[in-house]
Amino acid sequence: MMREKKLRMLKHAMWLVVFSFDLGDRLFIVTFLIAKITKRLLPHVEAM
Repeated sequence: MMREKKLRMLKHAMWLVVFSFDLGDRLFIVTFLIAKITKRLLPHVEAM
């Protein structure tokens, strides 16, 4: 339930950002994995 609410909030926030752009504006989205997820997905990689 909380996950859906957070996703809805994220979508709304992104909508506000995108629709406040001017023609020359750019948006860069940077993603990363936290160490726990990285360790689970790639067990041979040590967390930094």
